[in-house]
Amino acid sequence: MNMTGRIGGWLSVLLLVLAAGGVSCSSGTARPTARPGATVKPAAAGPKVYELEDERFTVQTVLSGLDVPWSLAWLPDGAMLVAERAGRLLIVDPHGQTPRQVIRIGGVDSSGDHGLMGLALSPQFGSDRFLFLSYTTRKGDRLVSRISRFVFQVDRLFDETVLIDDLPAAGSPDGLPLRFGPVGMLCAATGDGGGGQLAQDVGSLAGKFLRINKYGRPPRDNPLALADGSRSPVWTWGHRNCQGFSWHPLTGQLYATEHGPAAGVEAILGGGDELNRIQKGRNYGWPLFHHDANGILAGARCAGPLAQWTPGVGPAGAVFYTGDKFPSLRNKLLFVALRGEALACVTFDEKNPDRVDEVSAVLERQFGRLRAVAVGPDGLIYLTTSNRDRRGVAMASDDRVLQLTPVVEKGGKMIKPKKDKKSRWGFQSPKHDM
Repeated sequence: MNMTGRIGGWLSVLLLVLAAGGVSCSSGTARPTARPGATVKPAAAGPKVYELEDERFTVQTVLSGLDVPWSLAWLPDGAMLVAERAGRLLIVDPHGQTPRQVIRIGGVDSSGDHGLMGLALSPQFGSDRFLFLSYTTRKGDRLVSRISRFVFQVDRLFDETVLIDDLPAAGSPDGLPLRFGPVGMLCAATGDGGGGQLAQDVGSLAGKFLRINKYGRPPRDNPLALADGSRSPVWTWGHRNCQGFSWHPLTGQLYATEHGPAAGVEAILGGGDELNRIQKGRNYGWPLFHHDANGILAGARCAGPLAQWTPGVGPAGAVFYTGDKFPSLRNKLLFVALRGEALACVTFDEKNPDRVDEVSAVLERQFGRLRAVAVGPDGLIYLTTSNRDRRGVAMASDDRVLQLTPVVEKGGKMIKPKKDKKSRWGFQSPKHDM
């Protein structure tokens, strides 16, 4: 037999063997052959690992199927409170997957981009049981926002006391976050109500940072006096729409995120989102200047942003990390972004509270729009999505509460990431005083 015939014979035998399934032609490790009718399952992939600063973590969904969760807080027993825009306050046990109680807040109007927004517990909650909410309601043909105090008992709310009422409510969300500061005062950030000039009117409560005690009375050290000699609740003015704020745990300095212009000629520029240091009695300029415009246009010295984003990122909730699970994030400011769809970390200059050294980001375009960020009593970081707010693209499981958990080895040791893996978020550093 010639060589061609021999080769043809060998090939025929080889093809018969392959057809019988007795040999794998794949390179590398041989795959097992499935019996007829069986399915070979691929190897299970582990959860995706993310990196931020010098920390690695995974993201788990702890609650799903929510309706625009706006704020988070925790009760002394470890149960999580979730405020949904539609007017529901959920109470969820630690490690629970469904609420143990759902409280419906009467009078909430969520027909637009408003609804139930801010949530805070009294610093003396264990004794006074005070819980504070901000929400939008309707008075006749007017849409207004208010701040109310409730008494929380046995997973129910009683005795609503309206502390601040008739705040102008615009067609776009005003945020109205609530938080108690280091000296026990309740602070709230109000939007400009859609009428930008109200932010410069110190007689109006729109476009302001407000500061009151838990009974609704402004403290004596607030900067502005009223005609009758009492103090105004106004702490600062000239704001458009602050969505989140937090105090530095070491210095006590207050920092806030703020949205830039959204309509009119100003919006053509795009962006103008800000990070500000909030100082007693300062004017932050809106609507007289923005996008780092010259403060001379305001006719007075105004406080300028520490960082500015153009194009905009839609900065929302903010918190300084004070837990023990992510040591590299301790005392750094975390904020989430709606348009930017990310979690950002701000590093400040240790010697200059008005200087931002770096902004790094993670989770970009992974979970959609992010509304709130909070540190739980377990030291973990929690986020809420906002994909059902008519601006996002919702998945079947949206909206969600997400939990960030450090990656650990089997022995319980934290896994440290490789160096130089930061995703840096560009920002502009304007002059600090315009």
